[in-house]
Amino acid sequence: MPFVFPSMSRRYGRLNSLQSLPRSRRIRPKQRERNIVAAILGMIAIATLATALAEPRWLYLHGLKCEYKYLGLYMFFSIGSESDPGMELCVTHEAVKIIRAIISLCFISIAVSLFAFILDTFGPTAYYLKLLRRHAVGNIIAVILCAAINGFCYWVTALLEANIKEHVNLKKAPTSLVEVKFDIGFYLVAGAGGLSVIVVATNMLRRYPICDENDDGGRDDWENEFTDLPPTFEASIQSLPAPPAYTP
Repeated sequence: MPFVFPSMSRRYGRLNSLQSLPRSRRIRPKQRERNIVAAILGMIAIATLATALAEPRWLYLHGLKCEYKYLGLYMFFSIGSESDPGMELCVTHEAVKIIRAIISLCFISIAVSLFAFILDTFGPTAYYLKLLRRHAVGNIIAVILCAAINGFCYWVTALLEANIKEHVNLKKAPTSLVEVKFDIGFYLVAGAGGLSVIVVATNMLRRYPICDENDDGGRDDWENEFTDLPPTFEASIQSLPAPPAYTP
């Protein structure tokens, strides 16, 4: 019985199957690293942080002769704003330093979230960028920054409340009427942090291929070599003589 070499038969059979496939199936596009859901949520988180920066109601003050009932971060953008006559009775120098630290953390959080949003939107396939996106490093940093911002806000409220209790006339206004509360800006940052947590979950819980799609051992390149073969090539392959019979 004649014996046909299996390697040659598989090669010719695979070549014929590649030639019979349509071009759209022979050239397989690489799977993109995009995450549209994470990009949309990240964009909302960025907008929420930007809104919080411009929000005039971060802290609610009650119990001190202060011209302002609400304090916002925009009041402390310029250096020396705490020296205004109407501001001296509202905040302390230590509280102003912490508020400016909050402003810096807000800008850093927006920048980090924007970087993560770009990765989720365009899905770069470079190794390190893909590693950062799949592990949601930018969004994790944004969550930590939002938690730090809220912690600093609590610190500011404690300082302002202590300052109010020191200067208030306890006979006319009992300490129970002294209040420093969080307001809209604080909760906006908390919401942005919650959205960043969801973005982290959508990236970390997403299923990815075990093997890197870019490392295919050259299979795609080998297959794509036969996409533009001339018509005479297949005929010449089929006209080749059969391999000799196997004789032990």
